[in-house]
Amino acid sequence: MNWIVRIEGENEKKERIRITFDPMAEQIHFYGEYKVHIRANNVPWKVFSEHIHGMKIDLETMKSMMEKCIVDMRIRVKEYENLDKGLGVIKWVGLEEDED
Repeated sequence: MNWIVRIEGENEKKERIRITFDPMAEQIHFYGEYKVHIRANNVPWKVFSEHIHGMKIDLETMKSMMEKCIVDMRIRVKEYENLDKGLGVIKWVGLEEDED
């Protein structure tokens, strides 16, 4: 069982929260997902954060879990973008071998 929660803002087409309910484990999973390349529709969403709670949950706790998910996701997305930018500059790496 899955639910998708859209996040309003400048990245609303790239960010979302997916909530899944696992009745056998009695858990609710909150996934902060990010679409890395928005131009391509067939690119899957990537999970950048996850929080788990027991199935007995009230609305205030659910809101708190989603907020934590968004904050963690945005921190990790920022780091991903920095890494992507830095690695995008590297075109070739050469290794020298020692002749011992």
